[in-house]
Amino acid sequence: YKDGNVDVKPDTITYNSVLDAWVSTKKFEGSVYTSPKDEEDRRYAIQSAERILREMEDVYEKEGKAGGVIPDVISYNILMDAFGKSEEDGSAERAEEILRSMEEKYASGHYDHLRPSNISFNICINAYAKSGES
Repeated sequence: YKDGNVDVKPDTITYNSVLDAWVSTKKFEGSVYTSPKDEEDRRYAIQSAERILREMEDVYEKEGKAGGVIPDVISYNILMDAFGKSEEDGSAERAEEILRSMEEKYASGHYDHLRPSNISFNICINAYAKSGES
């Protein structure tokens, strides 16, 4: 796309697929693929997903809906769910920060497509339940 081929321009679905791929990364160990157990691998995957979401937000801010990249509820839910499953200290709080960010953006009117869903709230609740944080 960057070389001028507009037929392969990434859209929201493309970005969401990449987000999901990062947080669902499997690591080859011996003869099977497993989820990465290494804390550093998980952290890197989540940080990479956060960067992708920020890139989506940047494209949307610059090009609007016409740009075809619209960070949506699915985008944010993928990232919240990754934090909720990460088992790191503060991960549930980070999931809640993302949920609050969604609420604020939706309330601003500029992100009218970003109304948190029941799934969004359940992801956040589950993150706290799993972490033991309050």
